Amino acid sequence: MAKRDPSKPLKGKAEAYSFARACGYGIWEAARRAGANPETGIGSKFEARADVQARTSWWRTYRQTDEILAEKRALIERELQIIGTASMDDYVSLVPSGAHVMPILDLTRISEMPPLQRRAAMAAIKTVKYTESGPTIELHGKQEALAQLRDMHGFKAPAKTEHTGANGGPIEVDNTFTVADRARALVELMKNAKPA
Repeated sequence: MAKRDPSKPLKGKAEAYSFARACGYGIWEAARRAGANPETGIGSKFEARADVQARTSWWRTYRQTDEILAEKRALIERELQIIGTASMDDYVSLVPSGAHVMPILDLTRISEMPPLQRRAAMAAIKTVKYTESGPTIELHGKQEALAQLRDMHGFKAPAKTEHTGANGGPIEVDNTFTVADRARALVELMKNAKPA
């Protein structure tokens, strides 16, 4: 049997699943984005299909379009937002204990959330450890996530401002380009500009 050409779209949900996987989404989320119910295990079935794997690979290799790059950026931003805005209050209940209040790990609120919200809340957790005192959780680095978001959005102030020219000397300004030269250049530019 001849191999299927991966540049040809798949049918229905398989194509949407392949696109979502190429954008970087996990199996569960890719199935959801394809309009399938991820709770049924459909993502595993898509993963087992050679045509879906070939199509996903084709998307990743040959079709790094603005649409895919924008979706990847949005995915990274969403994940960083989840981590950057996570609060221990989502995972801990404060329980009175004599004269003190003790933090107790409590995931009941999270377990009652719809699957999509629950997955988002759990994505902020880095590790769960079981100790003699009970389970403990560690969240991913909030400050690091916020710093990455700041950099993505260009909010970071310049770390260094250069106040000198080449080799530490003064900044040289070329004053030979006069206002008349600028006007002539603008007229020439406008003559060659194509109408919108």
